[in-house]
Amino acid sequence: MVGLFFVKILLGCAFYGIYEFYYVGNYDSKSTFSSSVEFYQLSKKNPRMFANLMLGKNDAATLAAGQQLNHAWQREYEQNIINENRTVLRVNALLNFISFHYYPVHILMMCFFAFCGSFFLYHFFNPQTKTENYIAIGALFLLPTALFWTSGILKEPLFFLAMSGFLFFLQRSLQKYKMIDMILALLFAVMVLYTRVYFAIVMMLLAIVYVICHFWQGKEWKKYGFVMIVGLWIVVTLNLFYAGSSFDVIGMLTNKNHNFIAVETQLFDGLDMQVPHLDGTISSFFINAPRAFYNAVMAPKPVSSWLEGYVFAENLFLALSLLTTILFLCMKKVKMDNKMIFLFCFCMVVMLLIGYTTPNAGAICRYKSVILPIWTYILLAPLANMRKEQQEGIAGNGETGE
Repeated sequence: MVGLFFVKILLGCAFYGIYEFYYVGNYDSKSTFSSSVEFYQLSKKNPRMFANLMLGKNDAATLAAGQQLNHAWQREYEQNIINENRTVLRVNALLNFISFHYYPVHILMMCFFAFCGSFFLYHFFNPQTKTENYIAIGALFLLPTALFWTSGILKEPLFFLAMSGFLFFLQRSLQKYKMIDMILALLFAVMVLYTRVYFAIVMMLLAIVYVICHFWQGKEWKKYGFVMIVGLWIVVTLNLFYAGSSFDVIGMLTNKNHNFIAVETQLFDGLDMQVPHLDGTISSFFINAPRAFYNAVMAPKPVSSWLEGYVFAENLFLALSLLTTILFLCMKKVKMDNKMIFLFCFCMVVMLLIGYTTPNAGAICRYKSVILPIWTYILLAPLANMRKEQQEGIAGNGETGE
């Protein structure tokens, strides 16, 4: 584990170096750090305002103070139920109490948070064979894209930790029914909500399906399909009933799609990829699903640098693994248990959400980095098990022949 953490620190150093000396400017990670230092200084200048900002008070004075710290405190296009940027600012403001405002210390802490997330996921999957163990270590600890984007002062390290902690303690609570595990699962679930609200909604809904199916004996895919179809019908019905309210999910995703396209067009004089244009109807989500999924899986294209070429090669490998896994699932040559189906569905839906709402290839690469370790493991582990089962079957037939 020490060696794996050292690799993570090396990627943290790479993140620091690339954005400090190559992409020079006020990028997200450095901007968040600078704002967090000002946030911390409020604890001495105005302790009451510091407490109001930490606790999320929404009066005019507090919002104005937050906007002075960072423009993302109250964004021009504010559509989310929860502004996740504030969570990153709050966490780093607290870290300033021990970091003495030294940027590399914050990078190191983000690396540590993400590494803890990988540790939780490793024990969640609990690989049983040597091949599964190799796949788990490679996917969860050594995947370059995930290592890189979960090393900055961004939402990604915090979400990755929260998501992994939630999965780990949810599974433990289902196995042992200990109150402490249930409490920790709930706390990590809240953290998921405050770091990636749309991903959190998907995860919580699918987690409910996972828990129901955990206690329901039957064929895995059939029971998952039944529960998810009923759940989807309930969600669509409620959304249509409450359309126009502040919790109109279809409307919020549509607005996020339009706003992100507007920002991208304004900043870069156009879009660097073909993106879905949603019109607020459920049919537009279905019509644009193939394009959204393709963008999320395959972006960026290798057009300007070897880094983009590497990421594209990684995407192509995972896309081929997805097609192979789906093919073998249809042929009933591989099997997935409850948790694998749960996370397979989660990754597919999150990929769609990213494709629907993100018109920038670099942003897509960053946003999907938090699910790539899970995506990689759940696609490769069943294929490895299929080979093992085939070898055991051949060996069994040989013994029978003797």
